Amino acid sequence: MGCFPNPRNPRVVWLGVDRGREALAFLQRAIEKRMAELSFPPEDRPFSPHLTMGRVRSPRGKAGLSQAIEKHKGVEIGIFQAQEVILFRSELRPSGAVYTKLREFPFQKR
Repeated sequence: MGCFPNPRNPRVVWLGVDRGREALAFLQRAIEKRMAELSFPPEDRPFSPHLTMGRVRSPRGKAGLSQAIEKHKGVEIGIFQAQEVILFRSELRPSGAVYTKLREFPFQKR
């Protein structure tokens, strides 16, 4: 468990991915390569495989949240296997983020 951009100022709370991170990195590189062919610039931040758990919208309770994140930093949550990738459009509005599903990409079975 962690947060972006840093524990003193958490904006996004996330769970890190341990198992399967090489496969996710491979997928990320393949997607970035295809996006570059469509004239999308590559991401300049390093890839960090994670699941976003939530966004912090208010500084209220930030100290307690930071302590909880630090306390649970090494906790293993569980394992799951993804079946697909879903492309979403994300619009950040004053009322909160709005996500619109654009397309689904199921993984091929081996």
